[in-house]
Amino acid sequence: MFKWVAAQIEWLKSFLSEDNGLGSSKRLMGFLVVLAFLFSYVKTTLFNNKVEDIPINWAFTIAAIIGLGVWSNIVDKNKPQ
Repeated sequence: MFKWVAAQIEWLKSFLSEDNGLGSSKRLMGFLVVLAFLFSYVKTTLFNNKVEDIPINWAFTIAAIIGLGVWSNIVDKNKPQ
């Protein structure tokens, strides 16, 4: 059991790190926004007993996080060395 938990912690660390091994505040903030969305969406769905549409502000926020992450990767790859 402890090996599995340790493996999950290592996976999470690698998920929140950049390719060079350093921590990424961009990935951490994106992860926290998605967790906040999931928490509020699931809570609303459970209390209302029906699946609601995703609010437009959450949709734009999550789309912006994904889009800015992709843009950042493109800029980093095209940056002259």
